[in-house]
Amino acid sequence: EKLVMVLITVNGFFMLYDHVGIDDDTRKLLDLQSMVFDILFTIEVALKLCVFGFVKYMEDPFNTVDIVAVSGALSFLWIQSTSDTEGGALADLAVVWPILRV
Repeated sequence: EKLVMVLITVNGFFMLYDHVGIDDDTRKLLDLQSMVFDILFTIEVALKLCVFGFVKYMEDPFNTVDIVAVSGALSFLWIQSTSDTEGGALADLAVVWPILRV
């Protein structure tokens, strides 16, 4: 659990760095780190589901938030990967979505 809290904190600092007018190289780096954190959080959820089982896992409200946040993040990754546009408001929501984990 402490490792997950550290990952959430580090991810939060990366999210704080995002701003309007950011250069393309930095944008690519932030997009990459976001994908890496999404994968790490997905692994966390998958491992917990394997260990506790679905019913026991869902008994903890924080796990419910985790599974919703990870599902949302993966959905937005899929939307961004299949979209040929910037995504508009939906892409903006994808940036804010991981804050749910905090």
